[in-house]
Amino acid sequence: MVACHVFRIRGLVRLIHVMTEQELTRQIIALRDPMFRFARTLLLRQAMARMPHRQREALHLKEIEGFATKEIAAIFATDEAQVRVMLSRARCRLREEVEKLMDHGTK
Repeated sequence: MVACHVFRIRGLVRLIHVMTEQELTRQIIALRDPMFRFARTLLLRQAMARMPHRQREALHLKEIEGFATKEIAAIFATDEAQVRVMLSRARCRLREEVEKLMDHGTK
């Protein structure tokens, strides 16, 4: 049987890839492992440290602190559309940085 591995982040569902039920079970067990969580947290911190300051701050305010886009716009003294663009670019940059760090670790 094949299942889809799905992450839910702030209401957004991300389909990662298709895997067997046995692989999915191994992944779920790994997610509960404290060492896995520590490594994931360390990887995200390293990736965020490589990002531009404003992108990092905007992403932190939105995803970690839970601020609304309107509130972030007030903090940065800009409009909401610009904040949405900044967040989109920040997510893309974070994804790229994580991929770079993971590729570097496997070589």
